[in-house]
Amino acid sequence: MREAVSRKHRVSSSPVSGVIYLPEYGGHYVCYLSHKFGHHGAIVAGLESSTGDLVFLMDCDLEEQPEWLPRSHDELQSHLDVVYGVQERRVSTTSANFLGEVFWKAVNFLWSVRIPYNSVTGRLMTHDYVNDGQ
Repeated sequence: MREAVSRKHRVSSSPVSGVIYLPEYGGHYVCYLSHKFGHHGAIVAGLESSTGDLVFLMDCDLEEQPEWLPRSHDELQSHLDVVYGVQERRVSTTSANFLGEVFWKAVNFLWSVRIPYNSVTGRLMTHDYVNDGQ
């Protein structure tokens, strides 16, 4: 049985309209949005709503598989703050692959923090890592 958690986000700037507790799936929480805010808006809403010790972020299209969670958890135990994947090669059109490569080269040229090409959205993070930027 699903039960809605009393903790509702009614902040005008937050797209989160509520949170559902899923005891049959290990007691995880899922936040749902009041309407479509786009990919990045949904990610930010989920991260801002997170309260657990660990936060697992993934796209709903299952491009990153939920089965990666246990391995990510094992990796995180070696005193890491975040575990994410990198695609060996992008599975897209030639033009999209080219533009993606140009984008990441530009980002890494302009920014002192190096971001690996082809990193995936799916990642497991500690609560401290998620809240470090807030």
